[in-house]
Amino acid sequence: MVQFQRQFDITLETAFQILHKLRAGTVRLNRDRIGSNLSRGEHVEVDETYIGGVGRGEGSGPKDQTLVAAAFEVRQQPAKKGDKPMQLGGLYAGRLRLEIVPNRGAKVLCGFVEQAVAPGARVITDAWSEYNSLGARGYEHRPVMESGNPEVAEEFPPNVHLVFSDLKAWLQGTRHGRVSPKHLQTYLNEFTFRFNLRFYPFNAAFDSLLGIGTNDEVASTEELDDLPSPAEQLEVTFDKLAAMEEKYLHAKPEEKERLSRYVERGPIGALVKQATGFRCQLCEALGLDPVGFLKKNGEPYVEAHHAMPVSKKEVGSLTASNVMTLCANHHRQMHYGGIDVVMTATTFDFVIGRKPVKIPRFGVATSTIASSKTSLS
Repeated sequence: MVQFQRQFDITLETAFQILHKLRAGTVRLNRDRIGSNLSRGEHVEVDETYIGGVGRGEGSGPKDQTLVAAAFEVRQQPAKKGDKPMQLGGLYAGRLRLEIVPNRGAKVLCGFVEQAVAPGARVITDAWSEYNSLGARGYEHRPVMESGNPEVAEEFPPNVHLVFSDLKAWLQGTRHGRVSPKHLQTYLNEFTFRFNLRFYPFNAAFDSLLGIGTNDEVASTEELDDLPSPAEQLEVTFDKLAAMEEKYLHAKPEEKERLSRYVERGPIGALVKQATGFRCQLCEALGLDPVGFLKKNGEPYVEAHHAMPVSKKEVGSLTASNVMTLCANHHRQMHYGGIDVVMTATTFDFVIGRKPVKIPRFGVATSTIASSKTSLS
């Protein structure tokens, strides 16, 4: 926070308030539940821990600790022919959910699981009896009896224990271990955001944060009484803008050269645009005007979006069944709005603006494309 305050030449109080609001915006209210992909051997580890509890002058031992529940997704990396055996059998850390809970009762803990974990998922917990109703709630529940045995605790569930250890070390380094219950959830949200986007470059993570905000799905900040007013935020923004304007008022643009690489997307996108009649399939699904502005040649402007990113260079990403046509606004929203797309055999399924949407996929088979052509004519 001190570094942020120095870079932007603002007070510590304003820096704290800005960072706090950014933390409040790291959670999408309609985020999907984890642990749904059982076909690849995924499972979810669930456990609880106590955070904080620094009590001065109140006797020995920590006081006023906050109970935090975690759901941690363990994914399975498929083995490739000819590769060496993978460590831990190809298991690696997936997504994380953290939430403050009031107690360790069945209603609270199982309610947390229902909010965070997809129905039908394989859920591994310790043998705490309050988790026993998970099976009746539609989960494949596998309790593990640790009984103080460190070898069992190391085997099941080790990943969520590592997350708790990293979380406490991070809080110790960021807040010296002193986080009030009032603000702890925002720090949990930040840790979760950083953890879930750890494989992405910084600019992609920041774009995702901006996308959550522009998608009008940020967590409410009405209960945070220490946030700056819009006038205070604008004052900081306009001061910086005025300084930048003065710097570049008489400056000329510089010409620079750079070498770059790109991933070839092939001609399939252009063909899908023609097949859909240059219409935004998402606008069409939402009942909006699917035709954008006309280009100079009279052709409606539309963009091709690859549900499976071509940048990952995976087999199948260049097929017509991986492409949907979108207007410029919806295309940006798909990239930066934190939209999770599920690809079924015939549709792209996702939630946007709290509304479930299904967009038909073009099939690889000629018959499927032909039937799509008939429906569009």
